[in-house]
Amino acid sequence: EVESNFNILAFMSESVLPYLFYDNSQIRNEAVQTFSSLKFEDKTKLNPQHEIQVNKLLHKFFVTATTDTDINIRVAMLMKLNPDFDPFIARYENLLMLFNCMKDSNNEIKIKTIKILGRLSNINPQQILPYLRNLIVSLISQLEHSQQYKEREEAAKLIKAFVKYNRDLSKSYILSILNCLFQRIDQDQKAKITTPFISALLDVMREISFVDPDATKPYIG
Repeated sequence: EVESNFNILAFMSESVLPYLFYDNSQIRNEAVQTFSSLKFEDKTKLNPQHEIQVNKLLHKFFVTATTDTDINIRVAMLMKLNPDFDPFIARYENLLMLFNCMKDSNNEIKIKTIKILGRLSNINPQQILPYLRNLIVSLISQLEHSQQYKEREEAAKLIKAFVKYNRDLSKSYILSILNCLFQRIDQDQKAKITTPFISALLDVMREISFVDPDATKPYIG
């Protein structure tokens, strides 16, 4: 099995990853799917040399995930990233690459990133939880202070993802989120609030009701 792991990693490195940089986006997408399908039946049988190879593979993977010009490729890379990679992604050097995905201009990619970070938070809480705490505070501030409905809508969608994929952590911020939501609604009633924005706010409320139903009771009326 050790030899099998070595052969698979060598195959991925030599015969799959080069196609992540191919001109044809369909071929790049196929390379993403092939790489993402890699599984390790027993991670304990990966020796240090194998782990170095996996880290190199992930580095190249994330370079593409943050720089590919095709939005569909970037979304697919995060959506299909195999959970077998989680112990490797949770290492600090790879987390930095994942954090960079939160700088993407596309909100869907940010949502996928939040989902992965929630998945990894139990593996490396020391590095991930401080980042997530800063993230939710930043998102609440964006929802509260942004002058653009589009930015508020995007913030609301990311807050929903945060609550959904970080249920335990989000409980500490539920009241702050609710206060911000209803303050935003009260302020925007005088303006022409957009349908996508109010829909996004209701989606946040829905997720909060799953995580902490009691917290929503004062707002039911």
